[in-house]
Amino acid sequence: MRKKKLSPLEEMSRELEQWIKKLKCSGTTGLTIESFQDIKIGVDKSPVNRQSKSLEVYPSSEIDEMEDQLIKEGPLNNSKLDGRGKLIFPNGDTISGEFNEGQRFGYCEVILRESRNNIIAIRFEGD
Repeated sequence: MRKKKLSPLEEMSRELEQWIKKLKCSGTTGLTIESFQDIKIGVDKSPVNRQSKSLEVYPSSEIDEMEDQLIKEGPLNNSKLDGRGKLIFPNGDTISGEFNEGQRFGYCEVILRESRNNIIAIRFEGD
């Protein structure tokens, strides 16, 4: 049986659905990743389309625009976080983790004030 070709909108919807299912497996719900048979696990080696829409909560461009409104905790180098640090946004959201010359680099946690029970863990390389 041949699979139906998905439209770009259907593709994005499917990817978002997978992402949400993965978030539900954060440990707070009691669900495990194994309970979702349709989730693809592993590293996707396909090239990244840098022009595609980001599903990231705080993309780099947005952080850059808010630079003067952010509270920074941690070592600074030319007023940029460098090392283990924390960004605190005006609405109370935080990003904690490793920074390299102001860019997120390595493991970071995003905590959204509106949903304190949800932590988004992301690994960055070259933000």
